[in-house]
Amino acid sequence: MQKSNKVGFYLIFLISLFFLISCSSSIHYSQPRFPYPQAPGHYLRNYDAGTLLISSAYQEELYASFKQKMFRPWCEDTLTHTVRQAYWAAAFIMSAQGYGENKLPHRDQWVQQLIINADSLHYGENSWLGMNTVRSSLRALPTHHPFYLDFNKAGEGFPFDYLQNSALPVNTPLRVLNQSLDKAWLLVDSHHAMGWVPAPEICRLDTNVQKIRIHSSYITPVKEPVAVLDSSGHFLFQAMIGAVFPLIDSTKTHWIVEAVLSSGRMYGEIRCGYIKRTQAVIMPWLLTMCHASKLTEEFLRQPYGWGGLFKNRDCSAMIKDFYTPFGIWLPRHSSAQAALTPFQVDLLHLHAGDKRKAIVGHGVPYLSLIWRPGHIMLYAGQYNKQPMIFHNLWGLKTKSLFGREGRHIIGQAVLTTLTPGKDLNTSRRKGSLLEGIARITSVVHPDSVLTSE
Repeated sequence: MQKSNKVGFYLIFLISLFFLISCSSSIHYSQPRFPYPQAPGHYLRNYDAGTLLISSAYQEELYASFKQKMFRPWCEDTLTHTVRQAYWAAAFIMSAQGYGENKLPHRDQWVQQLIINADSLHYGENSWLGMNTVRSSLRALPTHHPFYLDFNKAGEGFPFDYLQNSALPVNTPLRVLNQSLDKAWLLVDSHHAMGWVPAPEICRLDTNVQKIRIHSSYITPVKEPVAVLDSSGHFLFQAMIGAVFPLIDSTKTHWIVEAVLSSGRMYGEIRCGYIKRTQAVIMPWLLTMCHASKLTEEFLRQPYGWGGLFKNRDCSAMIKDFYTPFGIWLPRHSSAQAALTPFQVDLLHLHAGDKRKAIVGHGVPYLSLIWRPGHIMLYAGQYNKQPMIFHNLWGLKTKSLFGREGRHIIGQAVLTTLTPGKDLNTSRRKGSLLEGIARITSVVHPDSVLTSE
């Protein structure tokens, strides 16, 4: 082969290789295999598993606040959201190009009809108190159809449906604030979030039932899923961690709770539900390293669910549900969780090494939240003098050799360091969570913490 032909051959090969690499998928899917155990107890060896993290008296104070906030929609007569706040999604879908489940652009007619059906003109005019009879999805507008942004952009497309607001545990106290024009959907407010729920999933409750529930003792699942059965062993519904039920009685093997089911009519049907004692606890569950570790094990490897998509959890939903058995209330969204208490340490302007030291120095496992805009994590101890975090995340930012941004999909709840991309040791360069961390927040008053390393 002549020299010029060889040069041409290699030139064509290199050009083909360039296009092959640059056009390859920017999304990388694989089951993550971290070089450290997915076992929360492994990072708590310097702590006494049975020691209380906070005093029982202080935990009871937090629990009283939890109940007050859980029942807020039943106890407040005034609207807590303006029309603009309640209907934020209407302005959003009018200003952005959205795509449906078929990856095709939504038509203007679909957008307009959806906004008309939401009927903002009658918001709050005829409110009433109720409860959901299944684990519900709170939608930002009255539709099951998604509103995705550009599928070709990393961090957009599936699973980021901008009309998916949150999942709502079964039997959550609600205030109904509006009904869609087609009467198929109800706009509800809860201590989790606000959103639209299919009308058949919501029932009214008698005033006496409301009063009894407010002044009850409660149990909550610490395993999942939990099958709630009737006295004959027939299935009533499924409950997840984060659900709360009034306790009626107990047997050697089961808790007997008040369960609200759909009756097919306006008011719900009150039934006795049976939950295995091994699957639920009386609130508040004592906050110990042992109990926190057991709860972490229950969440580990559960699928990521943006806004509660497919009734799964995203980062902030998992953190909120994590604290429910302990009777500690958290808001639903990550930025609000990071601002929960004034006991915060600003980390934004620190270098990476100083951030690690500050997190280890100020953090208490399972009492400290680590926040970067858009993502919330729970401090879980140390590994080789590095902070370990417990979090549920979709993916890690990646950048190809040619500068193309992508994602390495994790898609589940995991225990990691603050540099999980580096720990995965794959061929693609990964962004670190460390650089964007802005704050560490204590969930409780620092003076109330009883344990130390």
